[in-house]
Amino acid sequence: FVGLVGLWEGGQLDYMKRLRVHAAFSRDGFHFARPRQPADGSGAAPLMGYHESPRHGVYRDVQPVAGGVVAHGDETLLLCTKRSRADFGTFLYSLRRDGFASMESATGGAPSVLRTVPLLVERPHLHVNVDASLGGSLRVGVLAADGKVLVRSEKCDEVRANSTDVAVTWGGGRTLGAVLPL
Repeated sequence: FVGLVGLWEGGQLDYMKRLRVHAAFSRDGFHFARPRQPADGSGAAPLMGYHESPRHGVYRDVQPVAGGVVAHGDETLLLCTKRSRADFGTFLYSLRRDGFASMESATGGAPSVLRTVPLLVERPHLHVNVDASLGGSLRVGVLAADGKVLVRSEKCDEVRANSTDVAVTWGGGRTLGAVLPL
């Protein structure tokens, strides 16, 4: 579940409330969390905040539009309204689809390892959601449930993409089904 929450930040500037929109996420629909944390750890960062326009000044009073979450290709589109002293409008924000939660590699250029919970693979193709657009890359290895290496990550063709649907291959384009009979 995704919820758009308008949070009042206290105070008021002229007639405009100081509101920012935060995204809240839930697996069960009852317990929501706002995991977007800024690097300095100062609390949850707003998803949609103030907007400055040279023509109209500062847009404040940001409010989510009901039903404003739309999945479109690799993007999640979110609608909100904002107003300033001189104008108001509906704004469209876009986020990378499935980009709400992520893992980041360690700094310093050292390779990082992420081990997932066991996955049941029933098809010969493995697809991942990856953003390696800033010079990073991804390689995938496969382990048995007991931890035994079935396919070494060094044999994986390096993934350097920014997409929510990238096919992972090994040894020059071979699928998981070709390197590991399923």
